[in-house]
Amino acid sequence: RIDKAYSAANIHQRKWDEMFEHLLKYKDSHGDFSFDSTYRGCDGLVNWLEKQCREGRAGRLDDARARRLQEAGVTWDSSHHDKYWREQFDKLKAFKKKNGHFRVPKSDKQLSSWT
Repeated sequence: RIDKAYSAANIHQRKWDEMFEHLLKYKDSHGDFSFDSTYRGCDGLVNWLEKQCREGRAGRLDDARARRLQEAGVTWDSSHHDKYWREQFDKLKAFKKKNGHFRVPKSDKQLSSWT
């Protein structure tokens, strides 16, 4: 049991570290964390960062993770993703207007993952 719990925690930490590395690469190539709808890098990075910021604002983020994110320049506000969020919201409104519903097909990978 302990081995399984340790293994699961280890896998979770590796996934977190992997996303953090993607975040650093994004910042290195773009200069900041302002994602927009043209970003085609790591799947789920925007949502991952949003979750880290939510957890940070709520005080639920592990201290070591919070420190790493803050040292990289992440703040807990949502300004990192506002532009991306607005673009996706506008795309979703246009989709609804055209199709009459919000059931975005998986073929629209970016919008469907955002919703």
